[in-house]
Amino acid sequence: MTSLLAQYQALQAENPAIRSRDAATKLGISEAQLLDIQTGDTIFRLQPRFAELLKKLKNVGPVMALTRNQAVVHELTGHYEKLYVNNHGDKEVAIAINPGGIDLRLFLYKWHSGYAQITDKHVSFQFFDRFGDAVQKIYSTKETDIDAFHQLICDFKTATDEPLQLDLQPEPNAVTLSDDEVDVLALKADWQQLKDVHDFPKMLEKHQVTRLQALNLAGKEWAQPISASALEVILNQVREDQVEIMVFVGNAGAVQIFSGFIENLKWFKDWFNVLDRDFNLHVDTKQLAQAWLVHKPTDKGQNIISSVEFFDAQGDTILTLFGRRDEGNSVNQDWQQLVQNMATRYANADEQTQVA
Repeated sequence: MTSLLAQYQALQAENPAIRSRDAATKLGISEAQLLDIQTGDTIFRLQPRFAELLKKLKNVGPVMALTRNQAVVHELTGHYEKLYVNNHGDKEVAIAINPGGIDLRLFLYKWHSGYAQITDKHVSFQFFDRFGDAVQKIYSTKETDIDAFHQLICDFKTATDEPLQLDLQPEPNAVTLSDDEVDVLALKADWQQLKDVHDFPKMLEKHQVTRLQALNLAGKEWAQPISASALEVILNQVREDQVEIMVFVGNAGAVQIFSGFIENLKWFKDWFNVLDRDFNLHVDTKQLAQAWLVHKPTDKGQNIISSVEFFDAQGDTILTLFGRRDEGNSVNQDWQQLVQNMATRYANADEQTQVA
């Protein structure tokens, strides 16, 4: 541990601006381990009472919540409130319903460790899964009640000399069928009979298919591939037409959702960014391997909801876009029209390629 800490300190001396995630990668350890070897005066391990801690965050005022995966970083500034915790069997989950604010779906049964960190710039809580990968980070802002934040640290920190124990065995993949084993007609029939978009994962599990398999097998009525470079086109169109959207980014332990208008779009090297006051999105476009237009019945089958879904080279969902629509309200027609325009545009591009 001492050797790792010395290596990290040398790395910091060489590159003071290095991010903890990049430093951990260079050292061959996880982000959680990097924090763990630094515990002391400014970094503290937290008791695993995560739901209780998160509920008390409403007392600290505005914070910035950050959820990311390998390719996309999603940052929302607002109040961490209206958090509801439930247990499904032995699985603890939480939901924060704050459209336009910090809107979250948290799979707390995947959360393994947490740390508080105090720096000159901010105070933060950082949470990790059993592999040491970050599931969510929460940072103070200029408007945060810092005294209340520090009190939470005092209430939830724990003193331990035991090193962090991580799981070195990878998550087993779900058992799926090969394409020729799938009953495609039954899959399409179940898709057409969906009553709620939230039932989609259950349908995939029933037919033992991955999400990408289902999109490939469903046919153009329900799913159409488009260029992975379409993200910039779509977000520029959303901005120009002033279409309210929802941006979902998740990992194994959390999904974070932005709802609203976007304004400031900017490239930085290979990263395409939304840089708005209370919402930042950073997308490593090198990792956008596939994109699909996807349509699902909802409202007991009365309406069709469309999304744009982006995948990495491993077939994992890394970013999903919807038109903003609060529960019980009508379909966002501006978004649906934009998606239809995208479908026509890329269908025509495919036809031209075939002719050429």
